Amino acid sequence: MLTPALRVTLHQSTLRQGQEDSSLGRVSPAHGNHRYVRSRELQDRNTATPGSIPVVFSGQGQTDPGMSQPVPGGHGKDDENKEQYRQALAIITSKAVTDEDPIIRRHALYLLAATGDPVHADIFLRALRDPEKAVRHQAALALAGIGTTVLPGILDLLVDPDWKVRYRAAEILGLIGDATATSRLIEGVSDPKDHVRYMAAKSLGMIRDTAAIEPLRRCLDDENPFVRKVAATSLEMIMGKR
Repeated sequence: MLTPALRVTLHQSTLRQGQEDSSLGRVSPAHGNHRYVRSRELQDRNTATPGSIPVVFSGQGQTDPGMSQPVPGGHGKDDENKEQYRQALAIITSKAVTDEDPIIRRHALYLLAATGDPVHADIFLRALRDPEKAVRHQAALALAGIGTTVLPGILDLLVDPDWKVRYRAAEILGLIGDATATSRLIEGVSDPKDHVRYMAAKSLGMIRDTAAIEPLRRCLDDENPFVRKVAATSLEMIMGKR
């Protein structure tokens, strides 16, 4: 059972909402600002300092000023605290994939990402298929925070039958910012779904690989105005005009 203190902590975690929807026109405010976030900035924002994470594992909901770095497998100062941590981590892991409340699921993902342990990558990958877009977005942030270790698995998702998964995969690749993803993202700007083309073009701008210049120029003739706009922005970024 999720303890009251843990449930309160999950609800109070501040997380960004996802940006995808059934049509680009309906989400134009989110897509129109073109905020490009680098991988290191993402990690700084999403990895809470240990002193700021409430110690909900004992049910007290207090902060331990003595913790300095997240340690996979145990944050406590003794065996008892470590065992409490492991038990709480098991609860959070379960809630991330099984809780009926999407707020609980995405906040659980946030807390798992805050541990800094890449062992949770499989849970984040599974959450990319969550029915709630905010949960999918949080999973994408968590995977990007892990870094290049997840690249092979994310690249495979660029051909997933579900466009929402392809969209998030393209987003993650841009946030990681590794140029090895450039060729696959170039393929993404020809995706049949406009959302995926949009995110692939945006991520190419974040990576800033000059190999993407010509493919992005072709995107300037895309049928969707949001794809055209983000392609122009990405071209400016690659060519040093931004």
